[in-house]
Amino acid sequence: MILWSILAVLLILLVITIISAKGIWNFLLNFAPSQKKIEADVTKIRALLAAQQQQLAPWKREELDLLSFEQTNFRTRKSKTEVAQGVYNSIYHEPLFTYAYKRYISKNYGANAIILALTSEKEFLYRIHKQQVTIYINNKLFGTVKPNYELYTPKQRLLARMIVDKGAGLFPVLVYQAKGKLRELGNIVNSKKSEQITPRALQLVEPTMNNTEEDIFRSLVIYEVIRQGVKRDE
Repeated sequence: MILWSILAVLLILLVITIISAKGIWNFLLNFAPSQKKIEADVTKIRALLAAQQQQLAPWKREELDLLSFEQTNFRTRKSKTEVAQGVYNSIYHEPLFTYAYKRYISKNYGANAIILALTSEKEFLYRIHKQQVTIYINNKLFGTVKPNYELYTPKQRLLARMIVDKGAGLFPVLVYQAKGKLRELGNIVNSKKSEQITPRALQLVEPTMNNTEEDIFRSLVIYEVIRQGVKRDE
């Protein structure tokens, strides 16, 4: 009888050790995820969203300002990490892009995360790390958003900036042109300041933007809209 009691205690201790070791391993994986871990998570998310991409409506350049803050199919799961996903719609309730957000363990909320967003035609990947946001469009490095909300090319050429004032109702997006001149493409709405039931997520100022300007504006809009939807105040 004593032998069975000892074996039972040993078995319980073994199970606790295994569970603890697994918990520690998962913590380490999600506290400082390797590039291989990030790529594996992106692959899983891409497969998860692939079917939804087929259901999205075309989101043309001249219809950029139809995007609203309305989400459907929103789901979130929190444990040591946070995973959220959903579909953002137009003001006419048409699905324009789907996304998934994964937050890894970090001291500051959302300081270590990935976002994958798909429109009907393009993929936008955001790697949030070390107070920067690295943007990939269709799996190609597009640029990096610095802590001051300035967007730089991979060769460190200044492309654009977003003026973010949490007390303001709009966040202007400006592109840099020749000789440092700025041109305003549009404004991203601060959802916390909007009183509309289904507010537009942006205001378009310059509908005649070229392809590069469209990628700049679209990538910043998608990121900021998702950020407002999933990120709490720091």
